[in-house]
Amino acid sequence: MTNYFTIQGKPIVSETQLDQMITVDANDYKGGTKINTMTDAFIKKYEKLAIKINGLSSLEGLNDVTNLVLKKVPNQNIYIIQGQGKITLNG
Repeated sequence: MTNYFTIQGKPIVSETQLDQMITVDANDYKGGTKINTMTDAFIKKYEKLAIKINGLSSLEGLNDVTNLVLKKVPNQNIYIIQGQGKITLNG
């Protein structure tokens, strides 16, 4: 997001205070059994509808992932990303 600017030409990261947001590592977050159960149910529900996407392993941020499986639910902005390693997603 460092290459994006407001209409006034100012960096959007500092103007919108995105630079002050805290990034939480998934290992630091313990959602408890209720959150885990809800997440598992969500994935189980939508994984049945998701279609495997081939040929995306060369995308930036996915180079360090092994056993990568990418799926997308048609007509929805729901993606299921499975694998082992670190995934870096940049917006």
